[in-house]
Amino acid sequence: MSTLAPGLRLHDRFLLVGRIGVGGMAEVWRADDTVLGRPVAVKVLDPSIGSDTTIRMATHREARAAAGLTHPNITRVYDYGEAALPGGGLAPYLVMELVEGHDLAERLDAGPLPWAAAAAIAAQVAAGLAAAHAAGVVHCDIKPGNVMLTPGGVKILDFGIAGLAGTPDGGLRYGTVGYCSPERLAGADPTPAGDVYAVGVLLAEALVGQRPESSRGLARFPVVPGVPPALTRIGTACLAADPSQRPTSADLAGVLGDLARSAPHAAAAAPVSPGPARPMSPGRAVVPAPTSLLRSKPSAEPEPAPSGSPRNPMRAVAIGGVAAALVVIAIVVAIVASPGSDGTPGGQVAQAGASPGVVADPTTDPPTPTPTAPTDQAGALAAFEALLAQAVDDGKIDEKAAERISNRLDDLRDAVAEGEDVEREARDLRGELLRDRNREHVDEEIRLQLARLLIPFNANGDSDTSGDNSGPGRG
Repeated sequence: MSTLAPGLRLHDRFLLVGRIGVGGMAEVWRADDTVLGRPVAVKVLDPSIGSDTTIRMATHREARAAAGLTHPNITRVYDYGEAALPGGGLAPYLVMELVEGHDLAERLDAGPLPWAAAAAIAAQVAAGLAAAHAAGVVHCDIKPGNVMLTPGGVKILDFGIAGLAGTPDGGLRYGTVGYCSPERLAGADPTPAGDVYAVGVLLAEALVGQRPESSRGLARFPVVPGVPPALTRIGTACLAADPSQRPTSADLAGVLGDLARSAPHAAAAAPVSPGPARPMSPGRAVVPAPTSLLRSKPSAEPEPAPSGSPRNPMRAVAIGGVAAALVVIAIVVAIVASPGSDGTPGGQVAQAGASPGVVADPTTDPPTPTPTAPTDQAGALAAFEALLAQAVDDGKIDEKAAERISNRLDDLRDAVAEGEDVEREARDLRGELLRDRNREHVDEEIRLQLARLLIPFNANGDSDTSGDNSGPGRG
């Protein structure tokens, strides 16, 4: 994507050390905060989209909201800035907590989880979301690749590009197909209910090892032998077509936490199949959500509580006992630290501050290969048209969106032929790419690939570098 390299300093403070991951929208780097003397994760957005004023403003606004979230299951956002890169282009970046572990997607490569472990992980995801939702922040992209498993518990990644509940986003953050709720796919604004739907998909995937079957964009929660009926019921409720029929994230955290603790202790803490065998650094302790976040909500046909337990698995409860908290944490620790097939410790030192944009995981359709970007305008026009047509055939862009983009492409083609203001037409086409209309869909990776093909039409043959290059509060 860029001219980022080890040794580069952003605003003379964040020293890039090594790249952790790269995706369609951003690169994520391990870095040193030279002022506070701590390691951090720095997510740098691609200059081809970062130079867009609307995106910069939205990213800054939402980063401010995410930075206000403090919860053991949420990766912290420390800072935001906008830097002019050495090779040109304005790149917004987010500075985040660096978390050690491996993500749930990698763990699921080895197969499904025991139901108690799946419930414990989903409970902590829901607890983190409950804190975010209480603050008016919606994640918008919950999926296994954004759930980090650490020795201390679960950490949700990528809150740095979250949305604000009920705020129109113009389609700029579409999430990952397969985990998006049906109303979100139809163009609705982000809501907490959309995150709950994604947790339902994630829970189902953890139980069976792959994304659940779907019909007309609506996932179906599986019935798995040996899984408590209460777990199947709450999972099914998460996937309700009507968002108002889904549980709140706080209720979901309480129900799933109760179910995980209701499992026999030996079964709950038993080692499970490992992820990739790689060294892992120690993590930090994680505790369940505060009692104030676990609001009660009635539910039909509650599952009887186990003998000797006062808890009802179908309601949100206060989590007070240290022993109960340790049981939930022990399940996640067992997943992270279980031995690999060769007897070595499991786990992976992975990023965490944010996932690198919309990244394909083993259960999603393979991404369309990134075309080699032509350097001449005629070649770029031909490549753009070919990629647009292929994306329509692959179902990665709907026909209505393709039609309006194609109309802008015709304007650009005419400008090239007639020697008119090519740069302006290219800028208008790029803006059209980056702003979905209601009820239209453009796959995020395709959007970025098409935008990169417009580089030859910029005045300097590079990404637009207009705008302020100093981050907020940097002077």
